[in-house]
Amino acid sequence: MATKKTDNVEVKDKAVKEEEEKVLIMIPYIEGDDPEVTVGINGKFTKIKKGAQVYVSKDVAEVIMNSNKQAMLARENQKKFESQRTDL
Repeated sequence: MATKKTDNVEVKDKAVKEEEEKVLIMIPYIEGDDPEVTVGINGKFTKIKKGAQVYVSKDVAEVIMNSNKQAMLARENQKKFESQRTDL
């Protein structure tokens, strides 16, 4: 773990520690989609290949999970809206 010395006091660098923590993820590849996803956080970009298990930092995994949740909610809302339109 990286540390910084400031006035003879060690301060743990939280950003470096979080970069060291990796999680295994896989984004499914669907024929016709882009073969990779790019995630940008605070000016740092990570390209992730779809259809392969890859290790990414926890913050990148969190962005992907949040994106998936939003996509699912959008699909659910779209289905509700479409069913309401056919009921009219």
